[in-house]
Amino acid sequence: MKTPKLRFIEFSGDWESKRLGDIGKIITGNTPSTKDKSNYGNEYLWASPVDLGKSKVINTTKNKLSLTGFNKTRKIPKGSILITCIGSTIGKIGMANEEMSTNQQINTLVCNKNFNNEFIYYALEFSFPRYMLLYITSQAIPIINKNQFQEFIIKVPSLKEQEKIASFLSLVDEKINLQDKKVENLKNYKKGIMQKIFNRELRFKDDNGNDYPNWEEKKLGEVGKIITGNTPSKEKKEYYYTYDDKDKFVWVTPTDIKETKNIYNSITNLSKKGYDISRKLPKNTVLVTCIASIGKNAILKVEGSCNQQINAIITNDNNYYEFIYYLMEQKSNILKNYAGTTATQILNKSDFSKLSFEVPCLDEQIKISSFLSLIDEKIEKEAKKLDLLNDYKKGLLQQMFV
Repeated sequence: MKTPKLRFIEFSGDWESKRLGDIGKIITGNTPSTKDKSNYGNEYLWASPVDLGKSKVINTTKNKLSLTGFNKTRKIPKGSILITCIGSTIGKIGMANEEMSTNQQINTLVCNKNFNNEFIYYALEFSFPRYMLLYITSQAIPIINKNQFQEFIIKVPSLKEQEKIASFLSLVDEKINLQDKKVENLKNYKKGIMQKIFNRELRFKDDNGNDYPNWEEKKLGEVGKIITGNTPSKEKKEYYYTYDDKDKFVWVTPTDIKETKNIYNSITNLSKKGYDISRKLPKNTVLVTCIASIGKNAILKVEGSCNQQINAIITNDNNYYEFIYYLMEQKSNILKNYAGTTATQILNKSDFSKLSFEVPCLDEQIKISSFLSLIDEKIEKEAKKLDLLNDYKKGLLQQMFV
């Protein structure tokens, strides 16, 4: 196919195939000696893979260089296109907001005057992941070197059509960025409110306007029953759900625990036989990952089970499950720090049960949870809008490029 499905009406004719090496100059970054502290400072941007993929324009970096260090790097001009080309972050992309440099894990394309930088950015955003997946699957360590990178081919129209497409997609990106900031602002607001609540700077009153009692220190084992999950033998296929099974049962692993609070489904499900030998959990059980990805939390909203990387809290009648979820969210760093004292980064059931935190009475727990749930609902609503915008952009890329 030589023309896109979706095109501005004033343009016609086939798009041409171009090597990246013909579109511009390819520069692979480098790293000034880390032993020489004078190379590093807070003056010049120096990108690594961690700085790419968050948004189109790179206007800050995790690490920065001094003038001394910057002069030892391969400088790239404003508007250059950066792509990570090695390791697990391969394919992340960004554009330089100012003159800067990168480390050796990034290849940079400096377009010549016959090409629009933003159009080439979007063309690579559309086509490079497919090329990357085809290429790297045969390699032990995913890597695309400079010579291979410059042989990559994309299709491009006239410069005027490039500019029109880039201008249109930039407007879409602006909407995405604004929505992303809205979600981040809400998350930061929630974080600030939670800090005040759990520091008791913000207190709630009962329905008669009276103060609630002081918070009391309790061990997690005192707020409910602690259950560590298990994994039915993977060698016995009959333990795991297939389409032939009549019933399927949710079996949560850390992969299922994302940013949303509530879990209704799991990637892997158990059969009736598998569920019968699992450690069953009622709905509204609080799930806390306690090995590897420590501090990821969720509420199981259906009957189910979990694997051994998760400690589950089944709250008793004196404690509210949603409050305990928020307590675990607020104290996640404490869990991580505690687990960090062990050799294998693990927080076992015994140690987990002994962790103690100050908690309010049941009625205040419920009021706190109701208040924070309203914020969570707002965050989820705005996050869904962000997902829709990202899906809309993906659809446009598929139709506007070849």
